[in-house]
Amino acid sequence: MRNAESGISIETRNRRAMSSDGNNHRREEQVAGVISARAGKLLLLSAAVISLLSTSVLAAQTKPLAVLEGKLVTTRGDCPLVEINGHSQSLTAYTPALFHTLQDKRLNGREVRLEGLRQPDGSFQVQWLYTIHNGKLFRVRYFCSTCNIVALEPGNCVCCQQPTELQEVPVVKQDN
Repeated sequence: MRNAESGISIETRNRRAMSSDGNNHRREEQVAGVISARAGKLLLLSAAVISLLSTSVLAAQTKPLAVLEGKLVTTRGDCPLVEINGHSQSLTAYTPALFHTLQDKRLNGREVRLEGLRQPDGSFQVQWLYTIHNGKLFRVRYFCSTCNIVALEPGNCVCCQQPTELQEVPVVKQDN
């Protein structure tokens, strides 16, 4: 029996449709296989990158920190320095908040203990900052007494926009 409009028999059309469905199914399986293979490669690559990053992070964490003690100098432009026995060491910081603390003019001339890493460019990257008074260590923090909020860096309170107060808190054994 022929379809009057197309001139193709209904049987031929049905065979073509079934054949087309079979080809589509095979194509879908091939595409799914390619996608699965790509996803597997991506997963493997991601695992390798994570492994490398975690290894380097752990290596950086296990590297012992160097210690510098001297007077903090914050008056020379944007680069804070520590003076040790007449020698000036340029400082960088592990975080922007810590770098802003090192630049705080209120800390200028204070005896400090800096723990961190020496950098290839000759600077010292500070990871921990302490002030020293009578041989005892103090943590530096910024506090708004109006809002009772502790800030990580100098500047205005995030709540009331009033200037924060520099505070030096004695270090207890578990802090250090």
